[in-house]
Amino acid sequence: MTLRLPVRLFLLIGLSLAQSGCPPNVSPASPKTVHSDNPAAEASFKQARDTFTEGHREIAKQEFNDFLRLFPGDPLAWSAMVFLGRIALEDKNPDLATVLLGPVLERESDDSVARQARLYSGIALHRSGSSDSAVRILTELMGKMTDHGDNLLLLDTLWQAARALKDDRYTVMWLDGFLDIGPAKDAREDAMRELQIICDGIFDVVLLKELGSDLDAEGAAWPLVMSRLAWIRHNEGDLDAVADILKVVKKAGRDQDNAVADIIEVLDDRTTVDMGAVGCLLPLTGRSRLVGQTVLKGVMIGVDAVRFGDANESLSVVIRDSGKGASDAVDALEDMVLKENVAAVIGPMDTAVSKAVAVRAQQLGVPIVLLSVKEGIGRTGPNVFRGFPSNASEVRALLDTASRKGGTAYAIMYPRDGYGRAMRSAFAQKLGDMGVEPVVEVGYSPDDTDFMQEASDLFEAEFDVLFIPDRASRIALIAPALASKGIWSTVSFEPAPGSGRAVQVLLPSIGYSTDLVRRAGRYLQGALAARHYQADGGPSASRFDDRFADEYGVRPTYFSALGHDAAVLVAGAVADGVKGRVGIRRWIRGLGEDSVLPFAAPFRGFDSKGETTASPWILMLNGEEWELLR
Repeated sequence: MTLRLPVRLFLLIGLSLAQSGCPPNVSPASPKTVHSDNPAAEASFKQARDTFTEGHREIAKQEFNDFLRLFPGDPLAWSAMVFLGRIALEDKNPDLATVLLGPVLERESDDSVARQARLYSGIALHRSGSSDSAVRILTELMGKMTDHGDNLLLLDTLWQAARALKDDRYTVMWLDGFLDIGPAKDAREDAMRELQIICDGIFDVVLLKELGSDLDAEGAAWPLVMSRLAWIRHNEGDLDAVADILKVVKKAGRDQDNAVADIIEVLDDRTTVDMGAVGCLLPLTGRSRLVGQTVLKGVMIGVDAVRFGDANESLSVVIRDSGKGASDAVDALEDMVLKENVAAVIGPMDTAVSKAVAVRAQQLGVPIVLLSVKEGIGRTGPNVFRGFPSNASEVRALLDTASRKGGTAYAIMYPRDGYGRAMRSAFAQKLGDMGVEPVVEVGYSPDDTDFMQEASDLFEAEFDVLFIPDRASRIALIAPALASKGIWSTVSFEPAPGSGRAVQVLLPSIGYSTDLVRRAGRYLQGALAARHYQADGGPSASRFDDRFADEYGVRPTYFSALGHDAAVLVAGAVADGVKGRVGIRRWIRGLGEDSVLPFAAPFRGFDSKGETTASPWILMLNGEEWELLR
């Protein structure tokens, strides 16, 4: 049978002769051949093929082109074209390879030569940047290639094309297939490194689960996929899910695989938990040491307030110092979790330290109740809770109370600092929720000591509620200035002295002070103040106050109450019989304001972002006493 090659073939021969270069990383398998009835053609083709096999690529290229010029209609011409296409690939000229292989593909045959032409054409398309077209061509060859080298090349190209297309699913599956059919040692080691990198870069849990189901559990990729899934669950703090994944790995007999060895070791370390121990990470040195010490005193009373077990035990407390900076605090956390095996951690307080420790606690899978004033840290992860109430909670409670007492028009006088602006924003947001706007907003420098001008500006506006988000020492200066201009706070809007205007003054928790009554009480009658801890706030608060005073000879502060309540929270979970750190985390998240635990401060639970939803008590100044309203 005689075959005629297209005329344009001969226009390409000279171009193919001019191309040369270094071989690619993965060399194509040897092209398939047929036989010729022409002894001269058979001998010419054999000589070119042998030259190619011996590694003399440039000479072989010339000899194949000579063959095509001498025997253009011979059946071996198609094989010669495939050889030239392969040489073009090894010369790193995929565009030329595509052109050279085109006439072979146009035959619309499905013999071994045509299949190999399609294989090389797919490789050329991928190497020239058309990976999507390459995948379409190459996937049609799946199951049709009988040569081991062809199948290695097919799967090697497919996974690389899928990776170029950012398709993690097929990248992993085809790379797994490539490894399964047995590449050479060096190629296998390179492929395993690539597979590890690819799996480490997958963050889609759904995809990992699907790969875990679709891949052969005996293959190279499966343990890497399962390990990656376990690490993601671990970093989310869900150690129960990690344990479930590793059970599947063990059932498949892959628990000795290097891919899962690290996560198994970590799980063993981090699931060894002493449910009777709580860690306490507080500033015990440095400038915040006095606050840290009063928190610790509250913790010690808190662990004794809730007992558990047949022996009526209390939590033991593992104490570490957070006052030396974030790095040392993280080291202390790891020591408590990995060596002391504490079930949960209380603290720290400093913002920068709290951020670093929160991230590490989440990674370690340990529940932590932070006592930082910085809002938003609870978003770090499901193991992280922030026990310090938000500024917005004070604003909401104050405005709700003022509204119930008859307030209708609202003004704010605030310091132009970070705290003042944050409270101004919370004030405006709450008013917006109520469907009203501030009547007037008056700001002042945080360094001011004279507030006569601001008082005059306020007197020009019509309002009956005035919010002053500042500390007590400055409010002691502001209140007389307001009164001198005719703005008086009175109980239940009773008439103000002289021709003055009666208003309801609202103060944040930092504005509350017993000394404020002595310094400016006559100007602040009826003023409402937010308060997160009050000794007469209820039976639990009273018991805590008395116990603290008996134990330490002084009355507790709000920081003492914070430490107490954090300890009560953890002790309550243990007393309720929860198992493991994940159990504590879930128990805390499920706790609400109907809890019967002996909290010293108001408690309503935590929101989905780990922030406490506690609302402060509201006190009203009446005469020389602050009266608890709620």
